[in-house]
Amino acid sequence: MRHRMVQDAKLPFPAPVDSIGAMTLIAPLDYETPAEARSMRFRIDPLVSAIAVLCLAVVGGIFVVLTLTLLEPRFGGESKLGNAQSDLSSLEGALSQFEVDVGRFPSTGEGLQALQIAPPGIVNWHGPYVMHPPKDPWGNMYDYRYSAQTGVEIRCAGPDGKLGTPDDIVDAFDPPKST
Repeated sequence: MRHRMVQDAKLPFPAPVDSIGAMTLIAPLDYETPAEARSMRFRIDPLVSAIAVLCLAVVGGIFVVLTLTLLEPRFGGESKLGNAQSDLSSLEGALSQFEVDVGRFPSTGEGLQALQIAPPGIVNWHGPYVMHPPKDPWGNMYDYRYSAQTGVEIRCAGPDGKLGTPDDIVDAFDPPKST
């Protein structure tokens, strides 16, 4: 590209002054080709755009993590309660299938482990009825009790992890009456 020196031009902005006080500017004279003219346009360097996108992704990720962390106490508790109720319903179905196959519910001593591993002496066990040890959403084992008089009771200790407190979630059902 060819340049020409502009001296003593009247410009609407202050021009740089060299060491002897003369105003000098280097201005493009003209473009050799249209391709050269296009190359003078403003372009974003691909590396700069990649860094900008990466920064936006990091900031967005931080925003999502902080938002979920702040909202979890409000909404996470309700979802855990719903999950516990769903687990209890699934365990009730597994216990009912055990009862159909074996002819009785597991004893309190056999517990919910009887849904995973056949108790000794059981002939018609067709399990496993659950694939993993049943734990509530807070990481505690479900409590199982069976009595011929009161029926089946499955209890989740709830958020505090202690059985027998007001936050326990209980699923109790009576065994079918034989006629």
